[in-house]
Amino acid sequence: MFLALAEWRESRSDRVDAAGTSESVAGTPVTAVATAGTLVIAAALTSVPGAAIAYAVPPRGPVAVPSRWWSGAPAPLPARAAIVATTAASAGLLAAATDRVAMGAALIATATVYAVLAVSDLRVRRLPHRLTAAAWMTAVLATLTEATARGELAPAAEAFTTTIGVVVLLLGIAFALPGQLGLGDVNLAGTVVLSLAWSGWTTGLIAVLVGLVLQAVVAAVAVVASAESNIRLPCGPSLVAGWLITAVVVAL
Repeated sequence: MFLALAEWRESRSDRVDAAGTSESVAGTPVTAVATAGTLVIAAALTSVPGAAIAYAVPPRGPVAVPSRWWSGAPAPLPARAAIVATTAASAGLLAAATDRVAMGAALIATATVYAVLAVSDLRVRRLPHRLTAAAWMTAVLATLTEATARGELAPAAEAFTTTIGVVVLLLGIAFALPGQLGLGDVNLAGTVVLSLAWSGWTTGLIAVLVGLVLQAVVAAVAVVASAESNIRLPCGPSLVAGWLITAVVVAL
């Protein structure tokens, strides 16, 4: 699978170079590094209040912004440090994978939102739709950024069409197999597809597929380790990991 991802990335790069749509980060390597560093620092700083929101998500009911959100509370200090480090590392990978400022910023913003959702799902098995709405906004931003860079609407139209198809398919699976895939997972998967499908309709599908494969591996390990067959695990972190792997290897 990863060999196929690498081959797709190479073909994608050839198409982008031929179309001349890659806007350069800067004219010199020093400026490029400074710009990438700025994006990474911004993501790390944003992840501090993100940690606060992730730890303020209750098992049920509305999500309230905590009073000390700016400091990361009520998230414990080790959790804050882990979230900041993970978000910064993800942002660094994305910044290194692309030389396009606008696209890099859009995907790094998506990664920051995904960090909040992944932690929320790990803690309380919940992906609040209001938080996922922020991921939809960053996904739309990434799609429109690519459409603007290319000067054509075809990539955006293809991305939105693919997203609708995948969401409908996953909704069918969620209703046919209750308990296996939640509506929050379907909602998150839709943002995963949209944020990458501008690169080609198969890219978004690959991201979701990678996430589901990772989830299957995690579930198998959990079943073997616990000797129980009826284990419910959060799917959000696996979908986020699948998105990040695909974004770095393929889409950029």
